[in-house]
Amino acid sequence: MEPPSTGSQLPEPEWIDENLMRVDGVEFFVTAGLDALHAHQSTRNHFLLGKNRQMVDDILALRDREHIERILDIGIFKGGSAALYAKLFQPAKLVAVEYAAEPVPALTQFIDDNALGARLIPVYGTDQSDAKAMSRVLEAHFSARDIDLVVDDASHFFMESRAALNLALPYLRPGGLYIIEDWGWAHW
Repeated sequence: MEPPSTGSQLPEPEWIDENLMRVDGVEFFVTAGLDALHAHQSTRNHFLLGKNRQMVDDILALRDREHIERILDIGIFKGGSAALYAKLFQPAKLVAVEYAAEPVPALTQFIDDNALGARLIPVYGTDQSDAKAMSRVLEAHFSARDIDLVVDDASHFFMESRAALNLALPYLRPGGLYIIEDWGWAHW
């Protein structure tokens, strides 16, 4: 697959320090520390990103070698991944699924501020292992079965991750990528 070749140049990230990155005017606080994950709050232009630096570097390398237009992001938490993928990949469609029913205000504001309502679609109150709910989401947004990238950063439990994989894999295009993130989180 060819690297991105859209009419507009994708924004370059700028590392402010080891835990703070800026992309196109939006800051991302990068941490895998449990205390920081729960204490740090996202705002419309500053997001908690529950990843370590190597995971972010891997995403950047992926962006440099793949053309990603359609993303399924499983696990919104405080909105950091969805906002990051929207900025880094500028996809035509990014559907983010979250178990919690309450919308993330920072992500809602980010979507409004960046006029992303038609392209970044959060779906709250959806368990990644709920076959009926996930099938509705997948069929509604990816009926062409053309997802370029699936990132599962949700429950971090085997049964739930396996269920999501079985449900989403048929919607992944040939050669698409399926990433299950940070299964080592409990050991960090």
